[in-house]
Amino acid sequence: MATLASLVLVGLGTQTAFADEHPAATWVDGVEVTVPGIDSRAELDDFLTSSTPKAVVLDVDSGQVVAVGLDQAIAQGRTAVTSVCHAGNACLVGPGVPYADYGFSGIGSVTGTWASRHSLRSGSYTVSVTFATGVVSQPVAPNTHALFSAPSTVSAVRLS
Repeated sequence: MATLASLVLVGLGTQTAFADEHPAATWVDGVEVTVPGIDSRAELDDFLTSSTPKAVVLDVDSGQVVAVGLDQAIAQGRTAVTSVCHAGNACLVGPGVPYADYGFSGIGSVTGTWASRHSLRSGSYTVSVTFATGVVSQPVAPNTHALFSAPSTVSAVRLS
């Protein structure tokens, strides 16, 4: 999928990134569908115009829906980043002011620059990070606090 924007993904934070393709996805007329029971264009159109809670992905180049899922199913295909670590989030911990801690949620990976990180709390995820040096950490299991051997810049976070 080319350039994509998300719509109706409430509360996912300030950045989102696609994860690997959702394993239960089917395709209907070029639209990735992760809603059970939608197998035809007519069923897809009925679902898109219904009041059933849903999330869609709009292609910013064409304006067309390119993916649709139940709100939680499509949200799990994204990794969100916030400047707050909520319960269950993976969290990159900084040294304090002016460096905010960053919370991550969803499944997938996101890139960025998070300087002066001291540790990682995995929350309810298995997490690996890529340091600015290009080194990728081994995966850290859920509910683990991993201390870095030195303050480091992190350039990518992967949640599973």
